Amino acid sequence: MATTRILEWLGRFYIVLLLGFLYLPIIIMAAMSFNASPFYQLPFEWTTDWYASLWQNDQLIAATWNSIEIAVITTLISTLL
Repeated sequence: MATTRILEWLGRFYIVLLLGFLYLPIIIMAAMSFNASPFYQLPFEWTTDWYASLWQNDQLIAATWNSIEIAVITTLISTLL
């Protein structure tokens, strides 16, 4: 009975550790995208300047639309199959 509880806790700890390993870098990158500095440093100032400059670059806008088109087409094809 005690070993069952220990195994359950170890399993839960493993899952939390695995999910943290997978999602923590994504969360950090999302938070750092609002940094005023081009380098990843703490403390940082909150800004949306990087996102404002994103919409002024024609190549990035074209690439974004290409990605959206591919995603929609892929979704439709996979739904039909």
